[in-house]
Amino acid sequence: MTNTIRDFMTEVMDGYENEKKTRISQSDLAWKIESGFPQVLRDRLFPGNLTYSVRGFAGWGSWTDTPYVMIRHASAGKSCRTAMSIVYVFSKDLEFCYMALMAPWERWSLEDIAVDVEVYRNRLGIEDLSTGLDTMDLRAGSQLAEQMEKACIICRKYRRDQLPKESVLFEDLKKAIAVYENSIRIKVFGDVKVKSKDTSFKRIYTKYRLGNPNVHSHCEAIYADSDDYTQQMVEGICKLTGCSGLISTSSSRRYDLNRPANPKNMDAVFEYRDTMHRIFEHMDILNSEDKVIQPFLHLAFHAIRNGDNHGSEIRVSYCEPAVFRTASWFSNQVRDKMKNHSIHGGSPVRVTLQYVDQTSKEFHRYGENGDRYNDNSKLYTFLMVEISEDLRSMSRESLVAAFGEIIREFSSEFAPSPIGKLA
Repeated sequence: MTNTIRDFMTEVMDGYENEKKTRISQSDLAWKIESGFPQVLRDRLFPGNLTYSVRGFAGWGSWTDTPYVMIRHASAGKSCRTAMSIVYVFSKDLEFCYMALMAPWERWSLEDIAVDVEVYRNRLGIEDLSTGLDTMDLRAGSQLAEQMEKACIICRKYRRDQLPKESVLFEDLKKAIAVYENSIRIKVFGDVKVKSKDTSFKRIYTKYRLGNPNVHSHCEAIYADSDDYTQQMVEGICKLTGCSGLISTSSSRRYDLNRPANPKNMDAVFEYRDTMHRIFEHMDILNSEDKVIQPFLHLAFHAIRNGDNHGSEIRVSYCEPAVFRTASWFSNQVRDKMKNHSIHGGSPVRVTLQYVDQTSKEFHRYGENGDRYNDNSKLYTFLMVEISEDLRSMSRESLVAAFGEIIREFSSEFAPSPIGKLA
């Protein structure tokens, strides 16, 4: 892991005071604070996610005593007058850098800022700072410093002579982002209760499991709000196999992840793409160009609408001719494992395989495709699996077991790395 954050802190703490002798418009360090480091941090944390902005501040015309870098999500607000944010800010004596979750601070009234901070703390369940959490002291005495100190919801303090390792700094930032996104989710959707045993990571529009890095398969349910059966299936498959998983926690009518990005669903789609990138990085299967380098099976589970099927049915769809071999293997596996299964002695399960041309209107129902992660080797296979209501409602355990076995067999059939036996 490159020392992106640690090196930046060290460079500012060691060089900022001396650099202030240079005109800010001609300073390399000012550029790094305001543009260079923010761009690197954004590319590292949110590749392709346009809902996050990262910018720095070293001063307007003259140097500020307390330089900072701010991370902000579009759903939180448009400026530091209205938006909660995550900030790296340095004390005036450069002995400390604070990584803080901040209420909007560019306001005249310190009382208004303090009221907002208490609202955010109550919303997030953060205890009073007397319990031992770090407090912000920028040692500047300026109006900006006072506003930022008052706007600090919770922070982590790093001493100049005791900077942690990069892995610790990066992990602290990821935890802060998780708390930040939780606050935005509460703001947008209200305080949604989750199951006490749910160990998945919660974001604003989705929740996900990273899974076992050696299980190169992924399951998702992006219409979970309108069909709880697919959500239960995905959770069951993830627990059984250790594969990664993603479930939409927002309204699919308002934030439809099964459509190309548009002004209505854009924030949710970008979060989805960013989450998939996190999962791939966790599995360590991307090359320097973000292309998948090992066989990977991506299963998107959907409901067949009532009246749009003829009894017990499973439809497997693919949209790249190059992945036909994997799609055909998958559908044959489903057909074989469900051949003796029927609902109350009725007709056996019908399994169909269909190709959806990317140039057709029908393709736009399928949202994402493999172009983003595939090169000429076509190792990334995206399949849409639609299931009739009778199977989803009355045969979930059988479906979970069948798809679990298929994921296990995919790893041995296509992937070079063996995985352990199913639990």
